[in-house]
Amino acid sequence: NGALNKEIKLEIPAGSLAIVKIRTGDNAHIQYGLWGDAGHANNTLYVFEDATNIFMEVPAAIWGSVLAPQAIFHAHQTGGDINGNAAFRSFTVNARSGFEFHWYPFAGGVVCQGMAPAPAPAPVPVPVPAPRPTPTPIPAPTPAPAPAPAPTPAPAP
Repeated sequence: NGALNKEIKLEIPAGSLAIVKIRTGDNAHIQYGLWGDAGHANNTLYVFEDATNIFMEVPAAIWGSVLAPQAIFHAHQTGGDINGNAAFRSFTVNARSGFEFHWYPFAGGVVCQGMAPAPAPAPVPVPVPAPRPTPTPIPAPTPAPAPAPAPTPAPAP
């Protein structure tokens, strides 16, 4: 589990973007009060690759956007701020904290691996009823002709 206890200062050429990948393990502990600077907030993105919890242990100022869609961000109990966009799984803060978000939209585009749009659903096959065989008519038996009655012989004279 990672402790972030030093200032993060970036030297970014004009017009460039800075994407800072941070690997801390499950729990990231922010223990220092200043990351980045106001002049680069729109061009800086901090990506927490593996943290599931981010604990702001001091009322830190983060200059830049934070991407941690798998993490819960636990804001400091007395304040702090993110000067940029933020994408977290969830966010927790004390109602009287004074924690703030300031709008410094990230100027770059981000394409997340493994986050491709879901493919269109495969069509569900509709069962087609099997053709019913047409019954072959069975001819009704023709009644055999009744034998003609044999003539009765006339009595002999």
